[in-house]
Amino acid sequence: MAKVEIARKVHYCTACDGTINPGDKFVQKTSTGFMWQTLCLPCAGLMRKVCAWCQADMGEIEGKGETGTTHGICPACQVKYFPELYPGRMH
Repeated sequence: MAKVEIARKVHYCTACDGTINPGDKFVQKTSTGFMWQTLCLPCAGLMRKVCAWCQADMGEIEGKGETGTTHGICPACQVKYFPELYPGRMH
């Protein structure tokens, strides 16, 4: 089981020894049932998803071998910039 958290202090990735600074997201998961690993998003196989219009953080998605940032469009920007596609939704 893995959970995504926001660092409140400096952590180090157990896979790459990279620094996870306060405010950065990281993943904690257990492999043995009692011992937690702290992983940066690339080592956890996750990509950060950001709205290409407003830059809002939309969470993480499975990277499937890729790391970094991917883009999409958040629900608020869908309605704001493409109202003809979403006539029943209000901004």
